[in-house]
Amino acid sequence: MTTPLNKQVKRITSMPHRGRRTVVILAPGDVIGFRAERTRSIYWISLAACFDMAVKLEVAAQKAARRKGKR
Repeated sequence: MTTPLNKQVKRITSMPHRGRRTVVILAPGDVIGFRAERTRSIYWISLAACFDMAVKLEVAAQKAARRKGKR
């Protein structure tokens, strides 16, 4: 079962990236925001763009694995 996103949800990562943890914001309108902990700058991207990027990265990884296996 899935829950519709009607209000903004913020979560903080458990592992630091470049010395700071990351705050992830899921917002209505199918967008996701990222910011470093204790900063104000939020970087927004659409969920569709994130999905497309994830698919491209997975396909590239599969191609690389196939190339490595052929040698």
